[in-house]
Amino acid sequence: MTKILIITQEIPYPQSTGGRQGVFHFIDKLRYEYEISILFPLFMESEKESLAKLKKIWDNVSFHVFEGTINTETKKGGLATLYDKMYSFPYVVKSKLSGKNKEINPDTDPVRDRSTLRTSFAIINWSGYIEFISEVVKNNFDIIQVEFYDFISLVHLLPDNVEKIFVHHEIRYVRNAIEMSFFKHVYPYDEYIFRISKQYELDSLKLYDKIITVTEADKEKLQRELPEMAIFASPLMVNLPDNVPDYEYKFNNKLTFVASPSHFPNLDGMHWFVAEIWPLLSKKYSSLELHLVGKGWSPEMFQGLNITNTFFDGYVEDLGDVLPNSISIVPIRIGSGMRMKILEAAHYKIPFVTTTVGVEGLDFLDGKDCYIEDKAEDFAKAVEKLIDSKDTQKQFVKESFETLHKIYNNESLISKRRFIYEAKNG
Repeated sequence: MTKILIITQEIPYPQSTGGRQGVFHFIDKLRYEYEISILFPLFMESEKESLAKLKKIWDNVSFHVFEGTINTETKKGGLATLYDKMYSFPYVVKSKLSGKNKEINPDTDPVRDRSTLRTSFAIINWSGYIEFISEVVKNNFDIIQVEFYDFISLVHLLPDNVEKIFVHHEIRYVRNAIEMSFFKHVYPYDEYIFRISKQYELDSLKLYDKIITVTEADKEKLQRELPEMAIFASPLMVNLPDNVPDYEYKFNNKLTFVASPSHFPNLDGMHWFVAEIWPLLSKKYSSLELHLVGKGWSPEMFQGLNITNTFFDGYVEDLGDVLPNSISIVPIRIGSGMRMKILEAAHYKIPFVTTTVGVEGLDFLDGKDCYIEDKAEDFAKAVEKLIDSKDTQKQFVKESFETLHKIYNNESLISKRRFIYEAKNG
């Protein structure tokens, strides 16, 4: 049986983010066909309970969990100044512990302030964790799979005689380019950082044997830059419970957005929606409610903005409790990769309005499965049209559900991942 080690940036349980869902479901479906091990750091004491639960669920998966402390003494010499300003792994940990994603200040340069541009040199400046990984990877694995951009540099630790796969959930230089388009001013230093960080990303990817993107659109973008590389598109799997009720959709005056604000594109998108779109809608529909579903949302994130009739529902384990009969909004302006929230909307049989970035790489068509708009006023008008037309609501529900289960059914997605593992190098 093929031995696979999966290295990821956090425990993939509970499945509270799209990234966690993507990691969880492939392991859960493939753990009987492959001998799977998983390696990740444990950030907080509260995650130990989740770890215990996950070990019971995955009783045939081997766990390599790092619970050490961050060693900041590894920063020495000139590199300390450079990487402290650009990127270090402790920065990621500290932001998780401090709840950094609290608010956006429109008086500054909000996208620049949260941009990944200057944190794109993904050097893991944590010596104890590096030593831990370097020991685990010696255990004669056939395949070592690294997930997420923050860990892209781990390829330098992996043995020469093992197949190395990188799962690119979001192409960083694509995200950086979009973020820069929202900067109030782009300076020569921004362009400089963009170019060298993009080259760093591409050079790191060249060291892997195979690259997995989560959409065909991302695969095409990377293939243009790396024509010689083996790149495969393998969409992520989302929570698609079998017990979704077969009900007749009836709009309940609720707009829903399912996401975590810890991922900045979600925070940016919702800030844009609340600042520019929500006032147009709430003025016309006084009883309309906006529901933010996901851990971490709070009124403080929208200081100075009108959040009348806005509800912060927190993490909801069963989306069937909140999604049915609502309209899903996906006002995402930044990023690449795959928006799991769109698949969830389609599966729970609710219509959705999205942006081009939000739906990029997915097979949902404007006017057939959903509405796709990129300008605030057009986005608001699309929501209005959907609210006012029962026929369009029913059409979108029917068409998007059929598209989802034709293209993104579990067996199809699992078959793609099997093919990648079994494909010969070169």
